[in-house]
Amino acid sequence: MLNMFEFHFLRPWTLLLLPVVILLCYIIRKNQQSSKHHTHAIATHLALALTPKQRLFDKLKPIDFTLACAVLLIIACAGPAWFKQTDDNSDKAPLIVLLKVTEAMQVNDVSPTRLTRAKQKVADLLSYRSGAKTALFAYASSSHNVLPFTEDSSVFQPFLVALAPDVMPGNHSVNADNAATAMQQAITLLEKQPYASIVLIADDISQAQVAALNKLQQPFIWWQIATDNGGVINSTDGQLRSDEQGQALIIKPNSNTQSSLQTVTHQALTLDMQDVIAIDNFVEQNYQRQRDNNNTSPYQDMAWYFTWPVLLLSALWFRKGWTSINIEKKPHQTIQTINHIAVLFLAGSLLGFPKTSYASTADWFFTRDQQAMMAYNNLDFARAATLFSDPQWQAKALFEQGKYTQAAEVYGSLGTIDGFYNRATALLKIQEFEAAIAGFKQVLKQQPEHLNAQRNLAIAEHAYAAVIAQAGGVDAEQSITTEVDGNEVSEKQDGNSQDYQVTDSLSPDAKEQWMRSVDSEMGDFLKNKFATEANAQRGQ
Repeated sequence: MLNMFEFHFLRPWTLLLLPVVILLCYIIRKNQQSSKHHTHAIATHLALALTPKQRLFDKLKPIDFTLACAVLLIIACAGPAWFKQTDDNSDKAPLIVLLKVTEAMQVNDVSPTRLTRAKQKVADLLSYRSGAKTALFAYASSSHNVLPFTEDSSVFQPFLVALAPDVMPGNHSVNADNAATAMQQAITLLEKQPYASIVLIADDISQAQVAALNKLQQPFIWWQIATDNGGVINSTDGQLRSDEQGQALIIKPNSNTQSSLQTVTHQALTLDMQDVIAIDNFVEQNYQRQRDNNNTSPYQDMAWYFTWPVLLLSALWFRKGWTSINIEKKPHQTIQTINHIAVLFLAGSLLGFPKTSYASTADWFFTRDQQAMMAYNNLDFARAATLFSDPQWQAKALFEQGKYTQAAEVYGSLGTIDGFYNRATALLKIQEFEAAIAGFKQVLKQQPEHLNAQRNLAIAEHAYAAVIAQAGGVDAEQSITTEVDGNEVSEKQDGNSQDYQVTDSLSPDAKEQWMRSVDSEMGDFLKNKFATEANAQRGQ
């Protein structure tokens, strides 16, 4: 949409050519008009009287259309612009979710518990915002990044299932709360996605954390999962959690918390999808507002809009008699000269071509890499793999085509950390677990903070061990297929999908037992990961 208040030229100095071109065309047109007035034979006033009146279109000459084309081309070269480019290829707003995982979230005022309902709402939000980038943090006494930004909502499922209060380190108090630290970590993550919104999912926020959040002055949405009357905590043995007097411990949120927060947008829990829709609308509006207010994004060069009228005007040059040459004095000599020039030009052009040419029509307009990218975007991965000269893109096409062995070979030849990571991912796809595990360990040896490699390594190790144990010695490489997409393998996803699919080689009971084992192993993985991070934070 054209915004006249933002309309400007990216290369305004090019407009200096306008007066030069206009003056030149005016001189040419004036000379053409003078040559047609036979002032040497008829007086000027008589010639004007004898000349029949022309219609407006008849008065237009080729030089006028030449002037129009030149003006449009100069304007195009000047770079007209009126809206800014977007920094993100995705039109969906990114989101950071901060999930409170404490004993207080086990209260049963929201059925079945606050934490379970919170996980369900997160899953609903991810499904509703399918394809949008989302990151997940979990916090209690400490805060931890569970997943970085990813567009694949299915990857969250095993992590959401595994999150529980006993996974969080030092989570012994019902009043454990470290929302401010989680917010600080989210603010750090905003450097990668500056237009992202933050949603904090919690039953309540302590007054100390309210003061710390107010100091940060970071706007966020508080999705409150609790009722005003509160509830009690059911212990694992079925008994109610009691206080020091032996009475049932009733935990309810502080009614003054919302009014104490300075930069919060509150969203209450609803039984239907209205809270999910409301949060999504707020996140999208915030995303658009921040993009519109961003003054650092470059403007989009809209020069191509002016090429279409130039092409239409240029088509008039093919009209018979539109362009003509003055051959009044020596017509035969002029025509012969034109013919000679045309023959020499054609001969010179033919000398530049090879004797045999097998180029297709597409080769006239696009390079092989451009053709390969078009084939890739059209999901024709087989053709893209044969056309790409870039080995990284060739490997991506092979991966998407399902030729994981060839993709692993190409990725291995890159000699980069991303290449080693994607090679391990491809090996995991063809069920070579031991080689994949070794590949992920190689990546972590060079880059210990590689989150995707950490996660995929844990998944590969747990899946490999679980299948061997549950299948009773069945070869693991024939008992499981693991869907893992690396963040360098797919351009459309931040690449972090992990779907566990057990093949028909396992019985239904074995499949169910294996899935429970995976969830348990994921919980152990998160528990060890969070404990290590908490110890590192205390050591700083």
